Amino acid sequence: MEIQKAFNAVRSRFMMIPPLFQAVIIFLIIYFAYKFYKDSDKRKIEKNKGKALKTDEAHYKEKGIKRSYDLTNYVSFADKLEEAFYNEGGFGTDETAVYAVFGKMKNDVDLIELEKAFGKREYTGAWDMGYLTFEDPIPLSKWILRELEDTERALVNKILAKKKIKKRY
Repeated sequence: MEIQKAFNAVRSRFMMIPPLFQAVIIFLIIYFAYKFYKDSDKRKIEKNKGKALKTDEAHYKEKGIKRSYDLTNYVSFADKLEEAFYNEGGFGTDETAVYAVFGKMKNDVDLIELEKAFGKREYTGAWDMGYLTFEDPIPLSKWILRELEDTERALVNKILAKKKIKKRY
């Protein structure tokens, strides 16, 4: 009964607000509810992805597979990939530079370290204005899906397969 009275009180006060402001309030409530829901899903996905990477690392550590480079090298490789995707001096992606970076990966741990070093970076597509970002930062796997065509991804996967690296893009 008291809940009903509280609801009626809120409703009567809400009805006193001009319709335009009512619409704005409703929009904001829906927007923040959606944002909260979306963010909670992202956190779950990231938490599980982090667990998967840690599990993979532990698995390879047990097998005696170690990274081939210092951690700073992986950051450098990740930066080279981002530069290749943007390719400031030309049009489109510099596929040769992408292939060169993946050619330096020697085992599964190297690829895991490369993905960790790349992390999530802001992506502006070909038609964005360069300084505007219309979405959250994305991981390397999504950059590859967006920047490389099927045949180019197949070549990256072929490079990885030659090195007996299990992951495919």
